[in-house]
Amino acid sequence: MPKPLPPTERDPWPAFLRTMAWIGVNSFGGPVAQIGVMREVAVEQRRWLSDAEFLHVLSFANALPGPEALEIVIHLGRLRRGVAGGIVAGLLFIAPGVLSLAALAYVYQTWGQLPAIQGFLDGVRPVAAALVVFAVVRLASKALRGRAALALMLMAFAAHRFAGVPFVPLLLGCGAVGVLLAERRRGLQEQQAPTWAVLALVACALALGWAQGNDGRLAVTAPTLAAAPVSALAAAVDGGDRLWPIALVELQAALVTFGGAYTVLPFLREQMVDVHGWVTDEQVMDALALGETTPGPLVSVGVFLAWIAGGPLAALVGGFFLFLPSFVLVLGLGRQAERVDALPRSRDFLYGVSAGTIGLVLALSAQVVPGGLRSPWQAALAVVAFLAVWRLRVDALPVVLAGGLLGAASRWFG
Repeated sequence: MPKPLPPTERDPWPAFLRTMAWIGVNSFGGPVAQIGVMREVAVEQRRWLSDAEFLHVLSFANALPGPEALEIVIHLGRLRRGVAGGIVAGLLFIAPGVLSLAALAYVYQTWGQLPAIQGFLDGVRPVAAALVVFAVVRLASKALRGRAALALMLMAFAAHRFAGVPFVPLLLGCGAVGVLLAERRRGLQEQQAPTWAVLALVACALALGWAQGNDGRLAVTAPTLAAAPVSALAAAVDGGDRLWPIALVELQAALVTFGGAYTVLPFLREQMVDVHGWVTDEQVMDALALGETTPGPLVSVGVFLAWIAGGPLAALVGGFFLFLPSFVLVLGLGRQAERVDALPRSRDFLYGVSAGTIGLVLALSAQVVPGGLRSPWQAALAVVAFLAVWRLRVDALPVVLAGGLLGAASRWFG
């Protein structure tokens, strides 16, 4: 695992800022494309890391909850400029997407009923439906190794879709099954004690699951340092009663999602549509489609949904809590990266979580995809969009824009 540069050898701030800003504004196309941009800069252009060192950083990010592309860029910033560099690099990476989605949320709320915009949205919703289905196919092809993982995915899908099992307890159970399956594969006679990382993940999942059962509010006697400003804002502004619930939902989304940006959508939909009723399935699909048109991590759609749910202040607070865990985990565990990367039980846990997550994304597609296909031309557009991203490997951005233009044209000439 690469080590941070000593203070005397660190990059000059101007050059560092230019490099990180360039990564931020060119990070389109989801985590795979974003990680490719980072590898090109860090390995091929700047020679900061070797391929082996970059893979170590990637493995470290994959072992943590939250968007791995953001966690990689924070780690790169820490290596080149210390903790301050990690914070600045992360902020430069998320700023273009967050600002773009905030502007889109304002336009969406203010002028969303105009015929031209309604037509554009009619065209992007089928594309968003196709992207969700493509996410299931892509995730399954990478994460489902063997019949046990396939069975776990199907059980997670059925439990969430038909029995209404909540997101957090379901993923916790899938992770536990992953550990048990690993024990069986190894043929161990005695069960070993789980590592501290698995215990921490289980404790977080239990605590967050308990919080869900308390109407999204944590019954603590002394608010944490981070919660105190939110409570003060909630008391000071009109409609502030939603600030803390939105902040908690965004924080949970950051802590309980693994495996890429699409895995955050089932949790956000469960909380914002089913539990609280702040947004609709249609708005979730719109957020996904519009998120594909902006740079940065796709989990930034949480900022868009927070705006729709509670306005610009809710988007600001929600975005803070959505990204806070990535900064804390990477900067706090950076010195222990080698140990985190090598923990066997955490990987067994994530094996089960990955299979369960795919089942949840599949359940999401079953819930929201039909809402985006309300006419034959939308169904045909969804099929074409799916084939474009799956077989022709076209980036999501031009497909979304093409779908929106077709929708606007159909409304204009229809």
